Amino acid sequence: MDKAATTIVDMATRARVITITHIDDQLDKGVLLGVCADSYAVGRLTGEKAAKVLRGAKPSSIPIEYLEKLDVTINLRTAKAGEFQPSPAFMKSVTKIIE
Repeated sequence: MDKAATTIVDMATRARVITITHIDDQLDKGVLLGVCADSYAVGRLTGEKAAKVLRGAKPSSIPIEYLEKLDVTINLRTAKAGEFQPSPAFMKSVTKIIE
């Protein structure tokens, strides 16, 4: 995350504005919530499709797929700093916690 994004996250947290990302690396840098695909699973799926193309399949013949499961991550340091109080119901949907 670049300096401008870090500044935005800091300002948003102080103003008690929720920040959300789809890039898991940004969660370690202060973004409050993330809905992110597993990078390993995306790479594996990409590799499988590339292998089909290398074996002669036409790219247009390969079906579009997406990952069934996304990780929901919360940064509890940011939650505390911004005085956010996630509900117990929301916390049940969280798959990763940054403390």
